[in-house]
Amino acid sequence: MSPNPLNAQPDNSGGRLDLSPAQRGIWYAQQLAPENPMYQIGQFVEIQGPLDVPVLADAVARAVAGTDALNMVFGEDHAGPFQLPKPNPATMEVTDLSGARDPEAEARVLMDSDLGLARDAVTDELLHTELIKLADDRHFFYQRVHHLMLDGYSAVLVLRRVAEQYQQLLDGAEPRGAATGGTAPGNAQDFGSLAELLAAENAHAGSGAADADRAYWESQLRDAPAAAGLAGRPAGAASSLVRAARELPAAAAAALRSAAGSAPALILTTAALYLHRITGERDVSVALPVTARRGKLAKSTPSMLSNIVPIRVAVEPGTTVRDTVTAVGDTLRGAVIHQRGRFEDLNAHSGYRGPSVNILPVLDDISFGPARGTMNILSTGPIDDLSIIVHGLDAGSAATGDADGTGQALPEPGPRIQFEANAALYSTTQLEEHLDRFVRLLADVATRPQSRIAALSVTTAGEERSLLAAGDAGDTTLPGTPSWRNSGSAPGSPVPGPPSSRPTANSPSASWKPARISWPGSSAATGRAPG
Repeated sequence: MSPNPLNAQPDNSGGRLDLSPAQRGIWYAQQLAPENPMYQIGQFVEIQGPLDVPVLADAVARAVAGTDALNMVFGEDHAGPFQLPKPNPATMEVTDLSGARDPEAEARVLMDSDLGLARDAVTDELLHTELIKLADDRHFFYQRVHHLMLDGYSAVLVLRRVAEQYQQLLDGAEPRGAATGGTAPGNAQDFGSLAELLAAENAHAGSGAADADRAYWESQLRDAPAAAGLAGRPAGAASSLVRAARELPAAAAAALRSAAGSAPALILTTAALYLHRITGERDVSVALPVTARRGKLAKSTPSMLSNIVPIRVAVEPGTTVRDTVTAVGDTLRGAVIHQRGRFEDLNAHSGYRGPSVNILPVLDDISFGPARGTMNILSTGPIDDLSIIVHGLDAGSAATGDADGTGQALPEPGPRIQFEANAALYSTTQLEEHLDRFVRLLADVATRPQSRIAALSVTTAGEERSLLAAGDAGDTTLPGTPSWRNSGSAPGSPVPGPPSSRPTANSPSASWKPARISWPGSSAATGRAPG
């Protein structure tokens, strides 16, 4: 792992800052599992078109210098964990994979391998940016950052700032925000002050609004059973993942787009119903990641503030899909209003909150001058059991232009469902089976609002044939379903599954070595963590 150049002699003149409640959660979780790499987030922008690499390196350095949260070092003493301002000598690495047999596959291995390395919050490099060249007119711009510094909302803010700085540099204008070599505090004109945000968060913790949040969640979770996932109640956060993804059928995609503001409730309802069908439980909970940001300061300041709230659903088989979605929508509205309520403050209800449903906002294309960039999410942070990620709910209404060379505009890809799961609990095959059933159920929920819940099926056509052939056989457990689903309670510790299928640096073209340099976007050079 690369040492963190920020951690040599922190600057105490700017003053010690406490961690936000969200940061403290990440700090202590990482201390309990220092070898776990999942406390990092990663994304890349696929850039197609001409790119001026030195200008992009300059834009990266300026954007980092103008982001307070990326200019912090972390430590812990008798008073607890803290952060101190320290200018970040940011550099962008450049890796040339254009000579590889399969440049894209090599790039994905490189990024996955980098994300697969745990970083020490005190001694290691917590921010990494890298431009991966696949061809003269195609690049991946990769960003990996520790969750202590940024949440997913903030990572997108920073990437957009890089693109904005790049455009202004191309235009010959002095970019707004901090200049190369500047320090973040006092120089970022558009991003808010992290110190002011932390002060506001601390003030909120003792406010009447915080008391109202706690009261709301205590009421919502009164008499709630312990949450369980598809594979029981997980013992802890995953250290490696398996993934599967599908696009929605056209009819379901159209129904979700038509639902507009109700689409999140439809998706959450589907997750709850699927959990009910697999586990047999009627009082189920799914976890919803939220930004936990209110007001201009919070929304304009890159930082780690995100929260995860439970959406508790009472499944009644005799009710209609429409009525169930309406009830879930009401619960969702209350959860959003009280999204700043943190479960660290609810001792009786802390811990696992059910499978996660992460409904990502539409990530519009990012322009780098004449080149077009498309955002791709690699990792959103720690996962206990299963994360259901929904991309592009608004996709399909726009067109990509002359994508087929005929002058006819091609539609954007439709909404996409991605499953990320704990590799100790699921094999790739099991995860794909769960995803297939979930997509089928989502299509039914989106297109059959008058149907009774009991009439919806989670089996695939092949599974239905197998179950019919089995007749009155005693065990009709679906493939990939835990055998405890019809018992009174889930096991406390699921049986581990196969090891992770995470790609390694030995797969494709292992004998070919990329050309890698450190591009000097600032006065200091950095290394790269091995792998």
